Amino acid sequence: MELWELEGLIVSLFESIPLDELPDEFRVLQNPKAVNVVNIVIQYYAATDFRGDGLTYADLLKHPNAQPQLDNNYAIRYAACNGIVKNVEALLQDSRVDPSDEDCRCIKRATDNEHLEIVKLLYTDRRVQKKIDVFEIIQVLSLTQEINEVEAIFDVVEFKIR
Repeated sequence: MELWELEGLIVSLFESIPLDELPDEFRVLQNPKAVNVVNIVIQYYAATDFRGDGLTYADLLKHPNAQPQLDNNYAIRYAACNGIVKNVEALLQDSRVDPSDEDCRCIKRATDNEHLEIVKLLYTDRRVQKKIDVFEIIQVLSLTQEINEVEAIFDVVEFKIR
């Protein structure tokens, strides 16, 4: 896809965002360095199962003005909190994104919202492993998940310890 095509799609996506209904934590609008259409679209659509005219969320991250790490990696926290696996995967592939930012807040939000697949995905990232106490994650999950799902977390931990 040519850059001009991508920019046209991004502008149309931006125009569909209800700016007056955004949550207070949507801070990209309060950051004068970040207020450009691309980064607003990246943060907003992080929490959606995005498919736009053949464009994927990963395609948005390829735009030359994309800064998915803005606001302490808000996009990955927003995607993890809302359980959007494809977007978390795309963000993890981007070297500018740090899923361990703010004391691994994105894995904690995924845990709080019982998104087991995202918890496992984030825990397999070395940046998160260096900072997170996996037993804290298991303890929270054991209160909310089926025992076989908690065992799946143990399997991930065991694999990484070996």
